[in-house]
Amino acid sequence: MHKYILFFFLLFLIFSSCNNNDAIDTADYIKDDAGNLFKKDFYPKKIISLAPNITETIYALNADSLLVGVTDFCDYPPEAKKKDKVGSMLDPNLEKITALSPEIIFMTTEGNSKYTYLSLKSSGFKVYVANPNDINGIIRMISNMGTILGKKTTGERLSDKISDERKNLLMQKDGSKTLKCFMVISMNPLITINKYTYINELMELSGFENVYKDEFIEYPNVTYESVFLQNPDYIFYVCDTMNANLMSENRNEIIKRLNLVNACKNNKVFGVDENIISRPGPRVMDAVNLLRLKVL
Repeated sequence: MHKYILFFFLLFLIFSSCNNNDAIDTADYIKDDAGNLFKKDFYPKKIISLAPNITETIYALNADSLLVGVTDFCDYPPEAKKKDKVGSMLDPNLEKITALSPEIIFMTTEGNSKYTYLSLKSSGFKVYVANPNDINGIIRMISNMGTILGKKTTGERLSDKISDERKNLLMQKDGSKTLKCFMVISMNPLITINKYTYINELMELSGFENVYKDEFIEYPNVTYESVFLQNPDYIFYVCDTMNANLMSENRNEIIKRLNLVNACKNNKVFGVDENIISRPGPRVMDAVNLLRLKVL
C-alpha cells in the first residue's frame, strides 16, 4: 500500500503554535493551522511543497512556476514529477531544501513530522502548516494559499466551486435509507476510520454511513469478527488502482474473509484510488464521485 496512506493513521502529529500573535492586528495576515501568521501581500517567488495534496493545490492555483521542490510522493499532476525532489514526507532532506532557498515551505500535519517542522523553523524558514481534516479545511487551505501566492481570485474560484458542488449534493439527498459502509484503509493490519476524518465526510456526502464512525481514535485497528457484527452493505478499500493484480488480491482476500457480510454476498466490494481519496485537496469532489458512482 502506498506509504502516503499509512501516514494517515501512523503519523498524525498535532502542531501547536508557539507564537504569541495576540498583539498583532490580523486583518492583514493569513493564519495557518498551527497559528503562524503570513502577510497577505507576501507573494513569495520560490516555494517548496512537502505533501502531495499541497502540490496538487499549488498546480490547481496555477502557481507551479513558483514551485522549486517537492517530495518523492508528489506525483500529480504528472508535471510535478519533473520538479526537484527534496526526499520523503517524513524525513525530507534539509540540506537540499536549504540549497533551493525557498521563501516559504508548505507542509501538513499528516505525513510530515513535528521534528521537520521545528527544524525548518529553527533554520529560519517560513513554514505554512495545513491540517485540512474536513472539506471546510480544504476550502480554507485553498483560499489561504491562493492569497499568499498571489492567486487570490483563482483560490476563491476553486473554493467556491467545491462549496457549490457540496451544497448541490446535500440538496439532492432524498432522505432514503443510508447505506452501511466499511472503509478499509489498510489490509494488514485491518485499519479503518472514524467520524473525525476527512474520508468519513466523503462517505457521508456519498450517502454512506461509516459503521466505525464512533470509534475512539481516528484510524482504529479492527478485527474481521467485528466487521461481521457490523454487517456493512458496501466495502471500499483504498489501493493503487494502477496495480490490477494487487487490487484483485485485496478484493479476493476481503471476500474470502468476510463472505457472509452483505457487501460480499451482494458483490458490493470496490477498490478506490488512494491518490484521490486520501489527498485532501482540489480533487475532493472527485473523491466523492468515486464513491457515489458505486450506488448510482
